[in-house]
Amino acid sequence: MQKYQKVFNCINLMFNFYAKHTNILGISSADYLFNKNTKDISCIADLVKVQNATKTDYAQQIMVITRSFIESSILLIFLLKNEAERFKYQEDSQLLLFKNVFMDYKYALTGKFDQLLVDINFSLDLLRQGVAETFNNLSLNNKKQILKAIKRDEFIIDDTTYSDLDYFLRNFKPISFSVQKMWRNLSNVIELNGKTVEDLTKLDYNKASQFTHNIYPLQK
Repeated sequence: MQKYQKVFNCINLMFNFYAKHTNILGISSADYLFNKNTKDISCIADLVKVQNATKTDYAQQIMVITRSFIESSILLIFLLKNEAERFKYQEDSQLLLFKNVFMDYKYALTGKFDQLLVDINFSLDLLRQGVAETFNNLSLNNKKQILKAIKRDEFIIDDTTYSDLDYFLRNFKPISFSVQKMWRNLSNVIELNGKTVEDLTKLDYNKASQFTHNIYPLQK
């Protein structure tokens, strides 16, 4: 751990500098990602300590967190450089939560979870009600998107609107889910010693992604 401690200390000093000398903590989306990244670094440091102390290999877990850290760092830079995208990121996140509730209802409709619903004293009607209540809590803009997708003036789930809503949500992919799009957006915005954000992060991101997708560890 000794040889890594200076690295972690350096990262900690940089985080503290930006927290004190910029308004990054005053931007809600940036604040969330900034704090998420500090926790990622802390988790990696803890795993390295445990790994060395117990002689247990946590490389897989470290690389999974590293991939998430790189991805959220790219997103953080993207949002800092694209002010209009900050609120959209929050709205997209809200819409994704709505999608999760809808997916619960969609899978329940298959009948494969009927016994589970009985066991937990739940029902399709309650799930459908949950979708409607989640819609009611959406922002005005997200409500408009959904109503436009289902071609209705008010939210309702029937055979027609279900199909339209399913199609809309299956094709909904926010830019925060695409590292490639964010790389392209930042290619002419940030450069460090002739290198773009993609140049600085792509190799590590791809290697960490292989671990996230469970590459078999043929060598250390």
